[in-house]
Amino acid sequence: MSVTVNTRDDAGRLGAVAAAVVVTLAAVLTTVTLARSQPADEALDHATPLGPGTLTDRGEVLDGPVPRAHDPLPASVPGSLHVPEIGLETDALAELGRTPTGVLEVPGTAATVGWLAENGTPGERGAAVLTGHTDFAYEHGAFYPLGDVRPGAEVSVGRADGTTAVFTVYRVQTVAHDAARALATAPSDHPDLRLLSVSGQFDSSAAEPDAVVVFARLTGVAR
Repeated sequence: MSVTVNTRDDAGRLGAVAAAVVVTLAAVLTTVTLARSQPADEALDHATPLGPGTLTDRGEVLDGPVPRAHDPLPASVPGSLHVPEIGLETDALAELGRTPTGVLEVPGTAATVGWLAENGTPGERGAAVLTGHTDFAYEHGAFYPLGDVRPGAEVSVGRADGTTAVFTVYRVQTVAHDAARALATAPSDHPDLRLLSVSGQFDSSAAEPDAVVVFARLTGVAR
């Protein structure tokens, strides 16, 4: 499946961010789920691969070799995301913060990919987080195919300073939504990127699908 997002218009970007606060009841409920208080996780370095399809207390894991990290980059706001393995490409990322009540914002449309600003920028030391919907308002979201990513895949993030941070995936984990945010934002001593799926489904009678968290490490920089 190919998901291409092209949102160059500034007004469209502002709309995507504004809509992230309150779009529909489903999006709000998803936000509350992801923002639920979680115990702090220890730093994740994943030095020991678990093997494909391993079932742990944090969900199913597809694990590969952990690549050697490139030196961390200075802070720079992300502006684009490219995941060739699943045909995902977007040239605009919505900055996500918190509502006045402290609730974590989520992308306001199916096509929008957001950046959790409080977790730093991709390429810096630590874990940067990008998030998108698997489904929203009966429409497949930008991160609908995220579960098809496999260890070894390449993820590129364009940055405002003109560099492109290149990450290599080393883990894909499926986990219950109420544990996903804590897992995705767990600290790291390396320049890591986490891709986190959320769901904005409207059918409240259906079981909420598990979230997918993709773990990737900075392995190169293009200028």
